[in-house]
Amino acid sequence: GLGPEGTHFASTHHLGSISVRKSKDTVCDRNIISLVGKCFGDVGMQYKQAEVSYRGLYWYPPAGFTEWHTDGHHVEGWRVYFTDIDEEGGSFFASWRDGQATRVPDRHGQANMFRVVPSSPLWHAAASETSQRFSMGVAV
Repeated sequence: GLGPEGTHFASTHHLGSISVRKSKDTVCDRNIISLVGKCFGDVGMQYKQAEVSYRGLYWYPPAGFTEWHTDGHHVEGWRVYFTDIDEEGGSFFASWRDGQATRVPDRHGQANMFRVVPSSPLWHAAASETSQRFSMGVAV
């Protein structure tokens, strides 16, 4: 894998980006899962275990993106993705609803929240044009 010792990076449907594999096999994953548990506990979480509520950690370098997709195959519920960037205006979260695309420019410390409803999937994507974009997803 790439990255420091004890981390494993695997590409998923995130083209041009790198995601930390969701597992308990690495120091990086265990630390992130522990942090999710400490920050949120089990109050208001969709799942009682932090390792299940943690949805992933993603890095988008400049020109990195994830293509349009839905999370319709996932369990219904709210998702929040915490985003940090090194340059405001250089990346965004996009969604498609009722025949119209909406682009939300990323800001430092932003949280994007949406509901996963398998019967009414939300098409969405994320892209970094010029900034380093990091995001972490949690099922709440």
